[in-house]
Amino acid sequence: MNISLSYTDHLQAQVQRLEGKRGSENLKVLLMAAAVKTLEISGYTELKVADLCQDVGVSRATFYLHFSSIGELMAEVAKGLTELELTLMPSMAGEKRAWDALQKIIEWRVSFLAANLYITEACAALSDSSPEINHGWYEYSSQRRQRFMDELMRFEELAKLDKRFVASTLDVIGRGLNGVMFSIAGRNSSWSSERKRMEVKELPEFFSLMTYRALLGTDPKGS
Repeated sequence: MNISLSYTDHLQAQVQRLEGKRGSENLKVLLMAAAVKTLEISGYTELKVADLCQDVGVSRATFYLHFSSIGELMAEVAKGLTELELTLMPSMAGEKRAWDALQKIIEWRVSFLAANLYITEACAALSDSSPEINHGWYEYSSQRRQRFMDELMRFEELAKLDKRFVASTLDVIGRGLNGVMFSIAGRNSSWSSERKRMEVKELPEFFSLMTYRALLGTDPKGS
């Protein structure tokens, strides 16, 4: 059975399970699902407390019982998105070469990013203006980077490297990948759907090779 990589799908599944229930945690999920729906359709500039309350059928006072601001709500969305990614991220235990593992993990990252592009784009943009999101986004990015490192350090040639060097390299590559994805397929992209699909398809190979070269200073053998 194929498992959806979309955080929107996972939130909607939670909403369906909570239908008819109005406990505190349930209302948080409903508000988060409404926020993510707005991000997917209209973008983060249209994310307003009044509209979310109308979508869920609660008062502004009820919203503020659960979240102090849109920033806090989005910080919770960023947390949920990262938890989903860490839960679904495949293990590299079966791979025999660092190059194969690197290709697999970056291909998966591109797929996850593509499935959640507008949400990720919003979190990245709002982190510049919201302390709550900024703190959470940095923390969750660190968790993702550490998981990548744990997977890649299984391989002897990578395990020999200084961990701070690996961490900083993965940070730079990760920000670069996000930026390219936002440019190619983000909300402001004017490209056709077909061109977006074709360009995104090329990214795993390109970023895998870039990362391998940055870490080891050479091209992978037999690539």
